[in-house]
Amino acid sequence: MKAKHIRQIASLIGVVLAATALATVSTRYVTFLAGLENVAADIRIAALQPAQPQSKDIVVAAITEETVTKFPYRSPVDRAFLAQLLQTYWCRTSAHPPSSTKSNSPT
Repeated sequence: MKAKHIRQIASLIGVVLAATALATVSTRYVTFLAGLENVAADIRIAALQPAQPQSKDIVVAAITEETVTKFPYRSPVDRAFLAQLLQTYWCRTSAHPPSSTKSNSPT
């Protein structure tokens, strides 16, 4: 009776190990399952992490189709326009330009 019980436990452990190995290999090497695992990981992170306060250092400036038609090309957006946009923002708010934006490179 004891030998039968040991064989059942050993079989159960073997099945659990085989299922774990199969799941691990499947989520890494089967593209469809890997994509699902990435989505599940994103949901786990979003659901389990505490909410973070919004940063006041981030501003979203939407450039509309009307704005883009003013330039001779669509992409990239004119840097002089972006510089003027930032200057206008800094003048209208108490924000100051970060010192790290000053660069000698012509990029």
